[in-house]
Amino acid sequence: MKTATHILALAASLSLLATAQDRAEPRAADAAPAQLSPEAAAAREAGIADAWKNALSVAHQISASQGYRRRDTYWAGRLPDEGFTIIPLQLYADNDYYIAIGTDADSQAISAAAFTPERRLIKTAPDRGEGKLVIHITPEHSGPHYLRLHLKAKPARPVHCAVTYVYK
Repeated sequence: MKTATHILALAASLSLLATAQDRAEPRAADAAPAQLSPEAAAAREAGIADAWKNALSVAHQISASQGYRRRDTYWAGRLPDEGFTIIPLQLYADNDYYIAIGTDADSQAISAAAFTPERRLIKTAPDRGEGKLVIHITPEHSGPHYLRLHLKAKPARPVHCAVTYVYK
């Protein structure tokens, strides 16, 4: 009986993840903590808005110039000062993807890496611009791939990121 309960809990979690990944409108993935002051909450929202603007800008440039289509999938939130953030991406074999990462900080301060469904590192170097990173991959296998983001050093202020991707 315990195993059935675990399977149901896992199925509910995966269902929630799938639903959360297919929203059409950008929202922050991390809820604003109740203890934030109005100024801190406003700064958080402004940081996420800047990151989202940068991610959409690079995704639009690739879409317009190379005929890619943007998925409605996205993630936006604050990167932890220590540790990392893992973002699941549902990718399909032999499609060509550009993962657009926008930030409200220096893109050199952020490390980004993509992983296969088997959680093996996909060797690719992100292209960087002011407030933007782009990772180009063509998966060999369909399934949930993963994007890992983390800060290279503890920042002086919170760092926000937004992620979307385009495909062909």
